[in-house]
Amino acid sequence: MTLQSYLNSARAIDDSRFTTHHFLSIVICVFSDGHMTDADALATAVSVMGVEKGLALIEKIPGTEAILITSQPNYELIKTKGVGRYIR
Repeated sequence: MTLQSYLNSARAIDDSRFTTHHFLSIVICVFSDGHMTDADALATAVSVMGVEKGLALIEKIPGTEAILITSQPNYELIKTKGVGRYIR
């Protein structure tokens, strides 16, 4: 079992084109029966694809599960269906 975690964050550039500053982040933990590079690649893919499409991809890959924590103000904990076999 491999666990790869990924934190993606970005801040708006202080520029006259921006009137507000946004902080976006997501924590992605991918559990995989494969190699560490598989989990790392999937964590990166989920961050690029977004929560809905990324989790749909993870759900299709046997032996792979994920936990995502979204950013404020909601801080949602989102899990794939089979992640319980890796965590209690």
